[in-house]
Amino acid sequence: MRTELRFNAAASKLARSVALLAVFSAVVGGTTAVQAQESAADVTARLRELYWLRDFDTGTQLGEVWCNRAPNNHELCAWYLQNMARNRAEDSAAAAAARMLETDSTSAWNWFALAGTLNWTEGRRDEALEASEKAVSLAPDHLDFLHMRAEVLRTHESNEAAIAYIDGLPPDVAQHPTIQLRKAVAIYFMSNETHDAEMAEEAFALFARVRELDPTNLSAHFLPGSYLGNMRRTAEALPLLRRSAELSQSSQVHQFYWRAVLGQREVGPEEKRAEIEADIESLLEVRGSAPYALLAVANVYEQLQLEDKLIAIEQRLLDQFPDTQAAEWALVSRYRRMRTKLSEQKEATGSEDPGLREDYRQALVSFLERHSFHRATLRGDAYRSLFYLLRNEEDVDPDYLYEVVDGMARYEGINLHVMYALGPVELAEHNTHFREAEQLVRVGLTKATERADEYKEYGRFDTDGEYEEYVHRMHGMMYDALGWIYFNEGRLDEAEAELLRAYELQHENITNLYHLGRFYEKRYDLALEAGEADVELLGGFMDSAEQYYIKGVMVQRPGNNLNDDALKEFYEKRTASTEGFEEYLADASNLDRERRMQKTLGERIEEPKPIEPFTLTDINGVAFSSDSLSGKILAINFWGTWCGPCVVEMPEFQKFHEQYRDDDAVVVLTVNNDQNPDDVPPWMDRHQYDFAVLLDDGYARSAGVQVYPTTWFVDADGMLVFLKQGWSESLAEEFGWRVEALREERR
Repeated sequence: MRTELRFNAAASKLARSVALLAVFSAVVGGTTAVQAQESAADVTARLRELYWLRDFDTGTQLGEVWCNRAPNNHELCAWYLQNMARNRAEDSAAAAAARMLETDSTSAWNWFALAGTLNWTEGRRDEALEASEKAVSLAPDHLDFLHMRAEVLRTHESNEAAIAYIDGLPPDVAQHPTIQLRKAVAIYFMSNETHDAEMAEEAFALFARVRELDPTNLSAHFLPGSYLGNMRRTAEALPLLRRSAELSQSSQVHQFYWRAVLGQREVGPEEKRAEIEADIESLLEVRGSAPYALLAVANVYEQLQLEDKLIAIEQRLLDQFPDTQAAEWALVSRYRRMRTKLSEQKEATGSEDPGLREDYRQALVSFLERHSFHRATLRGDAYRSLFYLLRNEEDVDPDYLYEVVDGMARYEGINLHVMYALGPVELAEHNTHFREAEQLVRVGLTKATERADEYKEYGRFDTDGEYEEYVHRMHGMMYDALGWIYFNEGRLDEAEAELLRAYELQHENITNLYHLGRFYEKRYDLALEAGEADVELLGGFMDSAEQYYIKGVMVQRPGNNLNDDALKEFYEKRTASTEGFEEYLADASNLDRERRMQKTLGERIEEPKPIEPFTLTDINGVAFSSDSLSGKILAINFWGTWCGPCVVEMPEFQKFHEQYRDDDAVVVLTVNNDQNPDDVPPWMDRHQYDFAVLLDDGYARSAGVQVYPTTWFVDADGMLVFLKQGWSESLAEEFGWRVEALREERR
């Protein structure tokens, strides 16, 4: 076997014995040249080990000290940057790796550093692939480089490419546990793409084989444990993650372990809390001075609803490490909790508490006044949160509003429709900064196309039609924003062109339909003021306004619909009274109802297939089998309390459940996908829901459910006939149509 492929087991054991205190003491106290060289070698081994143990926080801290001390030690600095990239600083790490390469482009370790950091950096696919290939060409027998090449191929080309690369390596290399581990990861993610349950099991079997070969391999425990946890196969995940926590002091590893503890079905809340708190105590004994360990503990205290402990550990983090990225995240968590309380209080009482609202505002302003930021998107998140707080305030200072919108556009980087459509619309609504608003929209149009192209390159769209739908939706919102800017400026011809352009791209955008209604109503008002006598022209404006308002009212979307009040006001304006409005709306609704019914029943699956059998436990611990439902019509809803659209439609789902509660031929069920099953019963009680809730144990994923909410409609023969994905406003009505269609077919 090649020398480089011996996995450096002796060095790894030596590294485990090197205490961090001794290493730092060497830095402070000084050493002879030989001792310094030996210490650097020890530290390099330690940094590599920390990377494999996923202790990126410690690896970053230790590596920074030693890479500054020995910047020409390319191997040491490469492992420092690998840890740094995985420690949520991938852009800075990639920039540092590029500077290393500028000093010496012949060093394989410098190419390795660049490949490893770019692997976690968005939008730099070709550079990552090139760097990994170059590193291997300079050190073709080095196991770490071969592993990196496989990893970059999987991330930036395809899982198939990574597997083919591994299978093409010499047998002694391909069968090495480290390389087999990378193959298992690729097989697992390929099974996700193809929804192949057997392939997933093949991946888990390969992980098990690696554990047999290397029982202390953290990744062979942690990766399958985390995957199984995400699949809600908690009973299988927990032993792996518990062992992972024994092998590593990484806060990330312990967080996954705690999540698995919370996800247990047969263990009560007190026992779960005791296990987690015992592990927290052990972790803090060795990692109490690590910012991300403190943040991890704060996060789990929040999950456990231990508010006093949460506040104490969070404050400890902020006091001891105020300028760290972990502290940044703690402040974000703090203002998000305020936002949640404000929202819950408004939902419960119908109004916002002024004091709580002001506290929330001050938390956002204070965060934005920090002298530096580690993560621009968190700065953008605060600007976006402040924007939503300010957007409905009539007396907001226009320049301050623009400052917030501009900050959001500069830093948020994720929600293009908020940065480049909602923000500019709000500026237009406040009659301020029109040119800046227009420029933001035009930037957004370009950004939306670039985002779509990136998604397409990374396989986010299955078809060209999905790509086109995304572009049309994003551009539709932005052309609507552009039209609304022109409308508020009084540039009506340009406004009409852009608003109609938006409508052509997206017929069911509630905001665009409202804007078109307002536009044609304004045209009518201006024509009337100008003394226009052409009855046909005036009537045309009014008919157009009415048409768009009605279309807007009929669109089903969560949240407030501006068209509802606009249509009522328009009706009163046209008839000089609100009398007869309900009948008028009912007539329009009946037409829409007929259209929706035809559309709903027309979505029947062309070739129905039997559902995958299941035996799941409900929230009371009672097993429930699909076999016991033979001969029944089934409506099975997949949901979670974490899923916003699921929660929004639950009042309607309760009505649907009550509609069929006493119907012997129909069974209404739900399958809940929450991580912690203990959260579900109190949530149901709080909202006074009593429909049946089964707890997902990985069934949803194995059955191909990827969108939440999803509802199956299964006929009496066990065949899936109708599939509804996503939120439904008129859920009870539309779900009832499907059920009754299945009942009618049975007769």
